[in-house]
Amino acid sequence: MDGSMIDSDSSDQKPVLHVECCLLPKSTCRYDVVRRNLDKYLHDTSTQVFPHTEIKDYDDSPFLRENVEFIKICEARGNSSDIVSLASVTLQIHVYQLNEEDSVDEYGEEDAEVSTASNWILPSRGLDGVWDRVALLHGPPGTGKTSLARALAQKLAIRLADRYSHGKLVEINSHSLFSKWFSESGKLVMRMFQQISELIADEDAFVCVLIDEVESLTAARKAALSGAEPSDAVRVVNALLTQIDKLKNKKNVLILATSNITEAIDLAFIDRADIKQYIGLPSPEAIYAILATCLKELMRVGIVDSAECSRLKPLYSFCCFKLILHVQLNTNRDQLADWRTVELFQHNLEEHVSPSRRLFAIAKQCEGMSGRSMRKLPFLAHSHYLQVPFASLDTYLTALERTAKDEHRARQLIGIAGNN
Repeated sequence: MDGSMIDSDSSDQKPVLHVECCLLPKSTCRYDVVRRNLDKYLHDTSTQVFPHTEIKDYDDSPFLRENVEFIKICEARGNSSDIVSLASVTLQIHVYQLNEEDSVDEYGEEDAEVSTASNWILPSRGLDGVWDRVALLHGPPGTGKTSLARALAQKLAIRLADRYSHGKLVEINSHSLFSKWFSESGKLVMRMFQQISELIADEDAFVCVLIDEVESLTAARKAALSGAEPSDAVRVVNALLTQIDKLKNKKNVLILATSNITEAIDLAFIDRADIKQYIGLPSPEAIYAILATCLKELMRVGIVDSAECSRLKPLYSFCCFKLILHVQLNTNRDQLADWRTVELFQHNLEEHVSPSRRLFAIAKQCEGMSGRSMRKLPFLAHSHYLQVPFASLDTYLTALERTAKDEHRARQLIGIAGNN
């Protein structure tokens, strides 16, 4: 682990380590009081922490036990070390409470069955855990662009809690902006953005506007200009671009957009995007995390032997690396370690993390598949190869291996057929 620690003398200014603290719904404690107690707790209980981990075990602190739901150790700005010394960083603690309400759909006056937008009060319980990662996110389908946009809105609402009392996410359904009545589409856009402007008028609110599948708008504009679509399509897109320009002048609004077809995006929209981020297919590390999350949920509901469920919890705690390094002889062989642990110790700890090694190999085998496909894989494994009320983790991983091979073979056949 030489070189992985942050050197406190390497810079006059300490890096900032972000820590997110989610309060229990019942907690009424002031945020500044929580910050002081958590800061003291972290410095009193440890000298170093592991970024991108979660703390749920703080029974030795009555205050945290009564007020805090979970604590996340996030990134250290300007540092990518696996272990961070608390003496070498400045803690920036973000305290928040999750809103329990789900999103609220808004419907146009013309067609009450078509939702024109969805409103979220942030931080939302429904979006918690979506970020475990700006204006324009583009890439192939199924890579999680919409989820990332929602997660970014959630993350910003948490990180900007000192500046804004609350956040809101307005998710626009691009397809609903086109009316079947000529000239009504532009009015629909104006009404929708008028409602957004009313939200932005509250300077204590941070508002994120998400335009999903924006290529459907810009493609319609191109088609209209070529004569393939009515000129009304040009008006609705022009109205949208004009309203975006107006919103960009506001300090408390962020506009997010996603696209599955980069080539179809109009240059007029691309020019308005300050950040263009390509979201490709998930890496083996991301695939491992997706599959591990699915397996953990299947264990929770009893499809995979629920007796193993309790043995999974320590692996996602703040002490993950410490467990492997210092308690490896007591580590149960049925545990699922995280990706980084397996990658670092796969040659030394084969006996102690064998299910994790198997999942590690499956993740590498699935490279090139979309995140959406990964989410389906555990359920396909159950329906194709198990068909029993519950199974052991070892049996389920065998089924998952076979399903991954089947999926890979099917994709190869489709690719061959497509080339003929």
